[in-house]
Amino acid sequence: MTRHVNIVVSHHLAPEDWAILEAYCARAKRLTETKLLAADQSAIHGKVRYARENGLWFEAQLPSEDLIAEFLMAFRFFYLKKERTFFPRTLGIIGKYTADPDARQALKVLSNRWHDQGMTTYLQKPLRSH
Repeated sequence: MTRHVNIVVSHHLAPEDWAILEAYCARAKRLTETKLLAADQSAIHGKVRYARENGLWFEAQLPSEDLIAEFLMAFRFFYLKKERTFFPRTLGIIGKYTADPDARQALKVLSNRWHDQGMTTYLQKPLRSH
């Protein structure tokens, strides 16, 4: 089940924090415009096949190296700690300017998952930690 959390951020952001959030939004828009994400369908396809004489086997078709490289170049701004738009840093900025305790908790959970489990599973679990 997906839970949407709307976060109202104070308009009294420090200029540097505002610049980081603006850069984050611009880079997120650029990421969605990569050919890998902008396509109407995933560039990753898989098949499972079975034949009596061969048994069960899997086939996968991956995107071209150029598509993957374009995506990774755009995604690095969220993944690399040295980038000012590093995802957990941006979550911290948003959390600093919201008064809603539920929103702060959701941001904290996302940040912890990013650090503790890596990116592969952080979005697969509910935002509330029980």
